[in-house]
Amino acid sequence: MTKKKSNEELEKYILKLEKTVSRLRSAEVMLKDELTWLNMLIAQSRDAIVILDENGKTYRSNKQFASMLGYSTEEINSMHVWDWEYMHSKERAIIMALSVTSSGEHFETQHRCKDGSIIDVEISANGASYKGEKLILCICRDITELKKQKKNDFSLSKKIKN
Repeated sequence: MTKKKSNEELEKYILKLEKTVSRLRSAEVMLKDELTWLNMLIAQSRDAIVILDENGKTYRSNKQFASMLGYSTEEINSMHVWDWEYMHSKERAIIMALSVTSSGEHFETQHRCKDGSIIDVEISANGASYKGEKLILCICRDITELKKQKKNDFSLSKKIKN
């Protein structure tokens, strides 16, 4: 038979539980604040951000990435990297995604927009593990105009020399 607890023991136990609940609520508020802060940073970034899983499926993206390609965020979030990747095949895109590590990759490629146009893109990608799943964070910049300007500057420089 179990011994009944005295009122004093029960009050101490209840007080201990209330302190634990209070600490848990504080931790919950801190975690919600942290999540809000991280979501705000992704949403407000000037750069386009897309997070891919190891199979090339969009895990998450910001509106800048979607609008850079002419899609809605909902459309992008249902797509795979090969749906917009122009320079590489589906197979090559998967191999590239699998090869990205935490040390990161930096490269240029081209993306196909919803309207069919092609843009030059600079990508900075880093791999990370989340809940046992590999994710790839890609920070993307449309460098189409920059490349056109460099090409024009080079052509002008060449004409001046001749």
